[in-house]
Amino acid sequence: MGKEGRSIVEVDAPTNIGLSPPVLGGKPGVYGLASALRAKGILSRLGATDGGAVTSPPYSPEIDPSTGVRNGKALRSSFVLGEGTAVSS
Repeated sequence: MGKEGRSIVEVDAPTNIGLSPPVLGGKPGVYGLASALRAKGILSRLGATDGGAVTSPPYSPEIDPSTGVRNGKALRSSFVLGEGTAVSS
């Protein structure tokens, strides 16, 4: 149980989609953040339950003309949260 009596479930959603490439032909390094946090003990530090991982769609550096962003359709389809899901920042 986390702070304020709430249960915390940590779900990895590693993705670079939507981000600009750091260099021509490169990929942003954000994809490795979830595994790096796990290696540093994020689950135990938060008192969280392991919720597994979400598979990310492939990264593309091209801007989608229909959305105006990189991987716009993939972003929406991959990360629309279900009813009752709370996300706080």
